[in-house]
Amino acid sequence: MNKKLSLAILGVLMLFTFSACKKEEEVRKPISSDSFKLVGESDDYEITDVTESLNNNKGIMEALVARVKNKYQVEYYTLDDSEVAQKMYDRNKKRFESQKNDNDKAEIVETDNYSEYKLLTKGKYKLLCKIDNTLVYADVDEQYKDSVVEFAKQLGYLK
Repeated sequence: MNKKLSLAILGVLMLFTFSACKKEEEVRKPISSDSFKLVGESDDYEITDVTESLNNNKGIMEALVARVKNKYQVEYYTLDDSEVAQKMYDRNKKRFESQKNDNDKAEIVETDNYSEYKLLTKGKYKLLCKIDNTLVYADVDEQYKDSVVEFAKQLGYLK
């Protein structure tokens, strides 16, 4: 009986040890629209507030576009809440999925407050990053992928 008790205690201790070693999911912090503007302007993007043009879209509090001449753009949205942001993320993810080739594989990361979707297909790079009630969106020619990824990293939406 002493041996069984010792094994039970050892099992419980091992369980605590392994659960303590488990890496906790990282909680990411969204940026503000002002931060998006600052990062974009410091990187020579032309920043445009397109919120007024999206008045008919319920749930969008703020919408900004960062453009590089007539080459490509990255969009930033602040939404009413994380539920609205998740719906927007899911809708765009579904649209991107419908555009891909059968053999293309998207990279997807989803944690408590963060969702990331990256896809390279048919000469296009598609990116969605959601943190809480904010969303970063890009659908650009493949040649601009590295620039978009770097900008998203500077924003803190990609690692």
